[in-house]
Amino acid sequence: MKRLKKYLIFTIIISLFLFSCSTNNKNTNNNLKISFETRGLKIVKPNEINKKWEWIVEPTFEYEVVGNYSKKENRLWVWKTKKNCGYVDKLGNIVIPFRYDAVWDFSEGLAAVSHGNSVGIIDTLGNLIIPFEYQDIYSIGFKDNIISVKNWKWGCIDSNNNIVIPFKYDNGISFHDGLARVSYQNKNFYIDKTGRTVLKHNYRFASFFSEGFAEVSKSKSGYINKKGKLVIPLKFDGANPFQDGLAVVKMNNKNGYIDTTGKVIIPIEYDYADWFKNGIAVVEKNGKRWFIDKKGNAIFPDKYENAYNFNYGLAQVEKNQKIGYIDKSGNLIIPYIFDDARNLENGLIWVKQNNKWGIIKLIKNKEKKQVDNNPPILTIENNNITETSRGFKLISEGKITLKGTILDESGVKEFTINGNQYEGNNYTEIDFSVEISGDANIHISATDSKGNNTEKLYSIVKPENNYQNNPQNNINSDKRLALVIGNSDYKNYPLKNPVNDANDMANVLEEIGFDVIKFTDTDFSEMNDAVDEFGEKLKNYSVGLFFYAGHGMQVDGENYLIPVDASLSNEGEVKYKCLAIGIVLAKMEATTNTNILLLDACRNNPFERSWSRSIQNKGLASINAPSGTFIGFATSPGDVASDGTNKNGIYTEAILTHINKKDLTIYQLFNKVNKTVSENTNNKQVPWISSSLSDDFYFNN
Repeated sequence: MKRLKKYLIFTIIISLFLFSCSTNNKNTNNNLKISFETRGLKIVKPNEINKKWEWIVEPTFEYEVVGNYSKKENRLWVWKTKKNCGYVDKLGNIVIPFRYDAVWDFSEGLAAVSHGNSVGIIDTLGNLIIPFEYQDIYSIGFKDNIISVKNWKWGCIDSNNNIVIPFKYDNGISFHDGLARVSYQNKNFYIDKTGRTVLKHNYRFASFFSEGFAEVSKSKSGYINKKGKLVIPLKFDGANPFQDGLAVVKMNNKNGYIDTTGKVIIPIEYDYADWFKNGIAVVEKNGKRWFIDKKGNAIFPDKYENAYNFNYGLAQVEKNQKIGYIDKSGNLIIPYIFDDARNLENGLIWVKQNNKWGIIKLIKNKEKKQVDNNPPILTIENNNITETSRGFKLISEGKITLKGTILDESGVKEFTINGNQYEGNNYTEIDFSVEISGDANIHISATDSKGNNTEKLYSIVKPENNYQNNPQNNINSDKRLALVIGNSDYKNYPLKNPVNDANDMANVLEEIGFDVIKFTDTDFSEMNDAVDEFGEKLKNYSVGLFFYAGHGMQVDGENYLIPVDASLSNEGEVKYKCLAIGIVLAKMEATTNTNILLLDACRNNPFERSWSRSIQNKGLASINAPSGTFIGFATSPGDVASDGTNKNGIYTEAILTHINKKDLTIYQLFNKVNKTVSENTNNKQVPWISSSLSDDFYFNN
C-alpha cells in the first residue's frame, strides 16, 4: 500500500527520574528526550486504506498489448509494430525479444510464432522448438496433438515435430472434448487424437464439441451429441457452443439461451449475448450491456456502454469510452480513466493511458475485517543497540535515539512513553523516537480505537567499558574494495537491468567508502581477468565485496555466473565457459577477513530448454558461507528472481534503497532488504542469506 505521508514536527523535552536495571536497584537520574523528528510522525489515515488500487509501473511501455495473458507461463504477447512482436512477463520485463512478424498466446509452455509466411513454435524462453516450416498452426491445446498446416494440408505433430496424424485433410478445427472435426475429399467426420475416425456427418457445417454437444447446420442450426444423434432440432438461425450448461442461440436476429434439452431458458430478445462463465453472462439491448444470472435476472443495477465477463474476480466495463473494473458485488474498483486494459492474475492489471501501457495492482481493503480485536503492534528498530538478556545494550556512549513504530488497522487512539500521554489521532501508523543517555527504563503503552492495548518495558544499559576499545568491533575503519559486474547484453537472452544495477551499485559503494572496480557486459575472458585483478588488489584491503547482476545457474550443486558471450550446448560446457562462484570466494578468502557477496543472479537458466536433459534445480544452489563471509542471494535457493520493471532489478533496487542508511548492521540492513523484496513481490521472491560473520559490519557507520 502506498501510504500518504504527512510530516508533523514537534519536540517535547522531559526531565525524568528513571530507575536503572542494575542488580543493586540503585536509583539514577537520567535525561530522556522524546521527539518526533522531521521524518518524525509518519501518518497513515484510516480512510486512505479505502483506496482500491496503486501504480506498480506508471505508463511507460510504448509497445501495444494485444494478446491474452498466459498465467501458467507468465507470458503476455505484445508488439512494437504489427510485424515486430514479442513477449513480456506480467511485470513488463521483456522475456522474448521483438523479433517475430506475429505471435499467439502460450498454452502448455508453447506458443506459435511466424516469420515471413511460415509458422513455428517456441518455448517460454524463446527457443525454437518447431521450425518455421508450416503455413499455419491452429492449436497447441495438446502437446502431442499440435494442429498444423503443411503444403496446405491439415495434420498433427507433437512437440518434437513428429507427425502424429498425417497431413492429408483438406481442413479441420482444433481438438475439443477429445475430438476434432476434419474434411477429406468432400467427406466430413470427427477424429480422435490418434487420427481414428469416430463419427461421420453430412451437415454443411459442424463445430467443435463442447460439453458433449456440437453445433451443426444446413439452412438452420441445431446440435448433435458424440454419437452423431441430432438431439436439438435444426431450428435456429445461429448457434454457439455450450458453456456452463447453456448455449447462445439466435432467431430473428435476436439472441437468447437454451439448455441441453433445447428448452429456451432465457428469452431470445437480446441484441448480443455472451457465453456463461461461472453462472454469469453479459447481454446487450438498445446499446447498453449488463450482467445476468442463469435465470436472466440482472445481477447489478448498472448498465454499461461495453462490458466483458469476469476474469480473476474482476469484470472490465466501459462508460464514456473509458475503461474501469467492477468486482463481483458490482462495486466500481477501478474508475473509468483508462483507454484500454488487460486483467491479469493476483490483482495485477495492465492499463493504457496516453498511448502508453502501465501496470496497476489492487489493494486489499483491510477495513473489510468485521472486528479488529488485535492490539497495536509495537516495533523497535534496533539501529543503534543490541539485545541482551537484560534488555538492550548501547553500542556507543552518549546520547542515542531509539526509534520505533506503532501500527494498528483500526487506528492508534493514544500512546504513552514513561507516563507522558500523546494523542494518536486514530492514525494507523506512527513513527516515534526516544533520545536517551545512560541507563534507563522506557515504558511504552499504546491503545487503539477499539480499546485494545499493548505495553512494553525496555531496559537500556550502558556499553561495557572495553567495548569501544576492542578493535574487533571496529572493522568499518578498514579499507574496502568492491568488484561490481553487470551483464545485460546477452545475444539471445538479454536482460534489461543488470548494467543499470552495476552502475548504481558502484556509485553508492563509492559514496560510502569503497574503492570500486566495475565491469559491464563482460565476456568469459574479461570476467576471469576482473576476478584475478580483484584478488590481487585485495591483498591491500581487509574488506572485500563482490556484486554481480546477470544470468546465473547451478549445475550439479555448483553455482556459475554466465558471461555475455556464452554459448552452451549442454551442461557439461558450463564449468569451462562460465565463472564459478567458488573461484571468487577462494580469491576473497585468501586475502581478506571480511567478505561480502551479493548475487542478483537467480534468474532462470536460459539454455536449459536447448539441452538434451532438463536441469532439475532452478536458480542458484545454497552456499555455506566460509568463515568471515556474508552471502546475499536475490531469492531462496532453487527459486528464480525477476529482472524488475523499473530501472533496477527488484533485489538490487531494495539494496540501493537501504545500503546508505546509517548505523545499520549488515543483518539489520538485509532484514530490511528482504522485507522490501518480499512485500514488492507478494512473497513470490524471498531473498536469502548465508553468513558466518562473527563481528558486526556496517556499510555506513
